[in-house]
Amino acid sequence: MIKQTRCINIDWLEVCVLEPVNEPRDPEYFQSRGVVVHQRDYGTKVWGEMFTLLDNDHLGWIEIRRAPKSDIIAPNIAHLRLTNRACYFPDAADLMQSFIDVHGYEFHHIVRVDICLDLEHFDYGDKPRDFMRRYMTDKYSKINQADISPHGKERWEGKIWNSISWGSPSSDIGTKFYNKTLELYDPTTRQYGKPYIRQAWEANGLVDDATTVTKTDESGRQYTPEIWRIEFSIRSSVRRWFMIKLDGNESKRQSIRNTLDMYNTPEKLLIMFAALQRHYFHFKYLVKRYKFYEEGHTNGYAVRKDRCPDKLLFNWKTQAITYKVEKLYVSTSEKPDTDLSRLLSKLRQFRDTTQDMAIRQACDTIINHITYRLQQTDRTNPRNRSEIDALQLVMKWKTSGVELDAAQLIKEARELMKIRHDILPL
Repeated sequence: MIKQTRCINIDWLEVCVLEPVNEPRDPEYFQSRGVVVHQRDYGTKVWGEMFTLLDNDHLGWIEIRRAPKSDIIAPNIAHLRLTNRACYFPDAADLMQSFIDVHGYEFHHIVRVDICLDLEHFDYGDKPRDFMRRYMTDKYSKINQADISPHGKERWEGKIWNSISWGSPSSDIGTKFYNKTLELYDPTTRQYGKPYIRQAWEANGLVDDATTVTKTDESGRQYTPEIWRIEFSIRSSVRRWFMIKLDGNESKRQSIRNTLDMYNTPEKLLIMFAALQRHYFHFKYLVKRYKFYEEGHTNGYAVRKDRCPDKLLFNWKTQAITYKVEKLYVSTSEKPDTDLSRLLSKLRQFRDTTQDMAIRQACDTIINHITYRLQQTDRTNPRNRSEIDALQLVMKWKTSGVELDAAQLIKEARELMKIRHDILPL
């Protein structure tokens, strides 16, 4: 095992918050407090306003999306996102929490947080490019996340793989593994971008010079190291974690909410990365057996994965705590919830027996909410409620004269439905 040189950071941080009711946190609010605001002339199909707050160096550090256009989203819902540069501040998560507290927002949930670890080699000596090549030639097989998207180039001597991602867009966790040195390099200018990332590399010993991205080896030779990144994207569906092996007791479990204070120090980031790596960046040697008494036995058949040895990449002996995503299981019944159905029937009967308009309106509100929930979970329904809502929105936009094509309208509608689903009470 060789010396461990790692650089752990946040690469994306976006949260959903609630503004104080009737106290909009619009550009005028921040300008009145001396903050420089860079406002876009237009928002999106989902958000009416989108602007960036600048810091004392006149650089953007937080982006705000607010004023949802649809009445199916609460009017005081907003999204806050740190710019990529601000994510590399050592106290990025605390900066976000402080901003929320100072301006009177109410934290709702994390929309997305990306944790990345940059390295030149793995703990047991493997070079990332060699590991990638062996994986792509079936020397190893990955546990979990069967969907893959590799990228590379065709050479006469063989294929060169530079990146790969695992997981579907709907996965709780997305995984990426790619050559970060190559991504930062601009062949036109022959220079490297994102100086804040290079400065983090220098501070952690991955390079000796952040400007030239060079390092000197033990023999005094200067070279440009290939630094690869493993990145986990934790999405809005992850609301809680299980902490396992608490006090060394496997059976003692503690459920923890997914909040900003889980990511506010490098030590916590490393614990979370180690937990995710054990589950989502876990590989085994692909062992095959052959039936020599049959024709065409050269391909063999794969041995069960639980009988194949692990491919060791990291040494986490000092990390005793591990987290796992807490799954929110739903009923598998083919019928709608019978208790809610009965309640729905009684509410309708009660509404029809009263003449008090305030009571009737209250009943209608509850009936509409329960109906929506039943349509969401009714597996006998060929379309779920989100799909119906999205189609209705597309039709509404088209009839109002919106000039975007249907594909773009559907994309915007699905984004809106996802936000609506994320903020529904569980």
